[in-house]
Amino acid sequence: MSTEKKIMVVALICVSAVLIATGGSIVAGNAAIPVERPFRIHSEATVLIDWENQSINAYGRPIVPWTMTASQVSTEGWSENQGEGVIYLDTFVGEGSGVCTDLNGGTITWDSSEVFGTQHTVVTFTGGTGQYENASGEFTLDYTILTSEVNEDGNPAKITYTFWGAGSITKMI
Repeated sequence: MSTEKKIMVVALICVSAVLIATGGSIVAGNAAIPVERPFRIHSEATVLIDWENQSINAYGRPIVPWTMTASQVSTEGWSENQGEGVIYLDTFVGEGSGVCTDLNGGTITWDSSEVFGTQHTVVTFTGGTGQYENASGEFTLDYTILTSEVNEDGNPAKITYTFWGAGSITKMI
């Protein structure tokens, strides 16, 4: 074999090795590695409290439903956030869940809990799609109320606030 052919064979072997190494999944399968990273978030959100649909849940607890919308920026980028839940009127604990959709269409789901009025909320990531598939983590957020509208009974019906928070997110890479 001539020297030119030997060089060509070695070059093809090197290119193949690089392609296999960077492809990873060709040789190693699709094994993803969980990586935990710091997570920070900032947003302005609006919560609507639906006093007209106040009810008693299956456990005999008085509840009032709420919905939330926000556009936010975080260490993961820009996203639209929508959530819903209830405030338990016997304890004033608010619980909810929702989904954030990033600009690429990936979603991350979350659950939240707050003692209503403390302006301190714990949010837990519960999974997602796209880059957030099997995501987990938790962050706490604090907020400042910007505006509050009340209904005819004096109860808060629409609250606009700004919030910021920090915690961690674990994603598979």
